[in-house]
Amino acid sequence: MIVRNEAPVIRRCLASVRSLIDHWIVVDTGSTDGTQDLVRAALGDLPGTLIERPWVDFGHNRSEALALARPHGTYTLVIDADDELLVPPGYTLPTLDADSYDVAIADGPITYRRTQVVRNALTWVYRGVLHEFPNCPEATRAGALGLTLRRHPLALLRPRMARLRLLSAEQLDRLPDGCLVRACGLVTLRQRPQTAQGTIFVSLEDETGNVNVIVWKDLADAQREPLLKARLLAVQGLWQRDVDTGGQVRHLLARGFRDLTPWLGRLAGNRRSRDFH
Repeated sequence: MIVRNEAPVIRRCLASVRSLIDHWIVVDTGSTDGTQDLVRAALGDLPGTLIERPWVDFGHNRSEALALARPHGTYTLVIDADDELLVPPGYTLPTLDADSYDVAIADGPITYRRTQVVRNALTWVYRGVLHEFPNCPEATRAGALGLTLRRHPLALLRPRMARLRLLSAEQLDRLPDGCLVRACGLVTLRQRPQTAQGTIFVSLEDETGNVNVIVWKDLADAQREPLLKARLLAVQGLWQRDVDTGGQVRHLLARGFRDLTPWLGRLAGNRRSRDFH
């Protein structure tokens, strides 16, 4: 796989493939957020190497990663950092004898198939600089595996959210203390501790990570409807980083909400938040 600044999502991705791999090759193309250390920590007990290479384009860098992986196994599984491989309980790989294998790609309500596993005895390369695809003229036999790669539903909505200047969790993490911002995510948790004097704590999740939101009682009372009922919640507020921890403790102090749940359609499936009420 190729990565760059994938710290918010890389651990989930790597955890999802651990049970199926014998060796790993991760090519980093210039991360500045500590992705390299997270990869080594997640896979350090398995044979493999993190290799740093300059970025050229998707076709070039994916092809380079395939070439680096070729000596280390019979087949190579290709995955992106924001993907999660869904492995059914008790699943074991069948005997592999085809030149390539497709897996199902779940993009919200849409599912399609794509080649993600290739035989290393053949010289596979990726064609294209952006919408790249694996190609090998010598390949003749293709198969399918009973596996699915799942993408976060908000990855599909990111262009729409960007038009409203709604930042991702990853973008917020780069900001200094005191910025007025807008963010949006799936509500995964609402908490109202008895000792918090009516303050509500909300956790939002997007395709890059999580955002912790603090809601004072006055605002919670004034905007109770979107706060308590939205599945997809946009928040406007003040981004804060704790000085004593060097900015490691961070949260969004809410000043207003907007319920964007209709944007989801069927994208979020049966996801529900864990709530106090």
